[in-house]
Amino acid sequence: MGHESFADNEVAGLLNKDFISIKVDREERPDIDHVYMTVTQALTGSGSWPMTIIMTPDKKPFYAGTYFPKNSRWGRPGLMELLPKIAEVWRNDRNQVNDSADRITRHVVSLGDGRPGTNLDRQTLDQAQAFFVQAYDSDQGGFGQPPKFPSAHQLSFLLRHYHHSQNQQTLAMVEKTLTQMRLGGIYDQLGFGFHRYSTDAQWLVPHFEKMLYDQAMLIMAYTEAYQATGKVFYAGVAEEIITYVLRDMTSTEGGFFSAEDADSEKLLVRSKVIYDGAIPSGNSVAVFNLLRLGHMTGSADNLTKAERIIKSFSAEVEQHPAGHSQLMVALEFALNPNYEVVIVGQPQSEDTLSMLAALRKPFLPQKVVLLRPADHEAAAEVTDIAPFTLPMAAKNGQATAYVCQEFACKLPTTSIDQMLKNLRQK
Repeated sequence: MGHESFADNEVAGLLNKDFISIKVDREERPDIDHVYMTVTQALTGSGSWPMTIIMTPDKKPFYAGTYFPKNSRWGRPGLMELLPKIAEVWRNDRNQVNDSADRITRHVVSLGDGRPGTNLDRQTLDQAQAFFVQAYDSDQGGFGQPPKFPSAHQLSFLLRHYHHSQNQQTLAMVEKTLTQMRLGGIYDQLGFGFHRYSTDAQWLVPHFEKMLYDQAMLIMAYTEAYQATGKVFYAGVAEEIITYVLRDMTSTEGGFFSAEDADSEKLLVRSKVIYDGAIPSGNSVAVFNLLRLGHMTGSADNLTKAERIIKSFSAEVEQHPAGHSQLMVALEFALNPNYEVVIVGQPQSEDTLSMLAALRKPFLPQKVVLLRPADHEAAAEVTDIAPFTLPMAAKNGQATAYVCQEFACKLPTTSIDQMLKNLRQK
């Protein structure tokens, strides 16, 4: 529709005469996409992209569809005929249009009143992995057809699935994708950093825009690949991205530039989105953070909240697990044994720093780490939020590791090797 209609002078004339046209990038704003896709499905019985919504000035939709050609053909209305008719109805029968828009809005709002669902299990994780196997581009890496987005959250999920399954095919998909992206035109070979997406399957021709969120997510993906494989190539890419961000995306005041407008969207309804777009779903990130916080603090309340969110979206997620990669990251964490590692020592001492460094090197996605100062007064900030650390102490004045599994702790140790053995890494 972009080339056929929106760039056409005749269509543009009709649009500019009676409408205010707003083009929304569904990858950038999956929350808006979700709301109006719900409208499209309710009005037409199905939904796909491109999606066309016509709404009142206060953003209440009253007409929806998907693809509209410039001119009517084969029973499908064209914009040249449709737009004047809608403008005429708006001028001559506005009360009816507003009544219809109000009814549609009430219906969409009511759909947000979901019912708690069921627990998701490992079968959901395996279904997501199987989808990525099917969608994988074995020649160039990545998944699906162009345009190809980096979608680091998909790779983070696959790394965790590999960690627990030891499926070499899964690791190979991640490695090929990360390597091809770094070698392709989507990566700035001179100045570093990733462009937003590649317009072709070869990662060759980029969309020349760099987003802060992509850099952040890809730093994590390449770092985790280094942890999982020990290959310094991935660590080098992560360092290059950091170099780019600190040089070109950091203000003199210390904040970061985002490359996206800091505008706000009055939404028809605040949608509860769980599927990922170009960035991970905020709800899925919240679930992962609640799970980690629950294990860091010993708070069952945080774990219960995370479980409640997962259940509330379970019916939707089961339809297409791979579309919810960030939730799959959280689900991997929830379904597998977790380790709470507490290091008790002087924060800046060499033995404490060495223990922390040893914990960062391997890929251990099921762990959370707390640093508890040996001094009781200095430790108050940690023990207040993580009371289970209160009785822990440094042995013989040395940095001491407490490795706990679901809060059942092994004997404390001052040995890095023994600490890693307790984590089953030795």
